[in-house]
Amino acid sequence: MDNNGFSEVLDKYIKEDKINHAYLIETNFDNRVDLAYQLINKIFKLDEKGLTIEDLIINNDLYVLKTDLQVIKKEEIINIKTLFKTKSIYFEKRVYIIEEAEKLNSSSANTLLKFLEEPDDDIIAILLTDNKYHIIDTILSRCQEIRYYDNSIYNRIELKYCSNIIDFLLNINENKIKSIAFINKYITKEMFERVNFKEVLDEMLYIYYDILQFKSGLDVVY
Repeated sequence: MDNNGFSEVLDKYIKEDKINHAYLIETNFDNRVDLAYQLINKIFKLDEKGLTIEDLIINNDLYVLKTDLQVIKKEEIINIKTLFKTKSIYFEKRVYIIEEAEKLNSSSANTLLKFLEEPDDDIIAILLTDNKYHIIDTILSRCQEIRYYDNSIYNRIELKYCSNIIDFLLNINENKIKSIAFINKYITKEMFERVNFKEVLDEMLYIYYDILQFKSGLDVVY
C-alpha cells in the first residue's frame, strides 16, 4: 500500500513549531510503524539535518514497543518510563512508539495514562491503532489524533453479500425483533458457512462504522 499521501495528511495536523507531547495515528495501513516514522521525520526534520530514523534508534532516542502477545503488559509501559528517565544527549526530544495500541489492557492503559497526564517536554508518544474506539477516552483526550485510511483496500475486497446485508439491516431498523421472520430472505445458508461468516460480520461492521462516522460529521471510511 502506498503511503506517500500520508505526508500531505501530516501537513494538515502539524503546524510550524507546534509539537504535541502525544499523537494517536488511526489507520488501516499494514505497516503502521512506517507512518510513525514519517511523523517523526516531520517533527525532527531529519532530512534537513542529514539524519535518519536509525540514528535515533542507535542513540536510544527512539523506542518501539511491539508485542506478539494478545495484550500489552503493564510492565512494558513501566519499562518505557524507566528508559526515558534520562535526557537525550544528541536530540532535544525522545520518542516512543506503541504499535497496536488497541492491545493495551486496563492495567497497562492506566499506567500509560499516568505517563501522559504529566507530560515531559522532552518526550513524545506515538500510539498506532486500526480503531481508536479500542483506546480508553482518557488516553484519547491527551493525544493529537491523526487519521489515515486507504479506501482502495476495501475496493479490492469482494463484497459478495453486501446488498443482502444492507437490505437485512434496513429490515432490522424498520421491524426490530420481528425482522427475524425475514432472515431467510436476506441471509443465505452459504453466508453462515465458517469460511464466509467472518466476511459477513466484517461487512456489517464496515456499514455501522460508516454510519457512526457520518452521524459524527466525519469522513465515511468504507
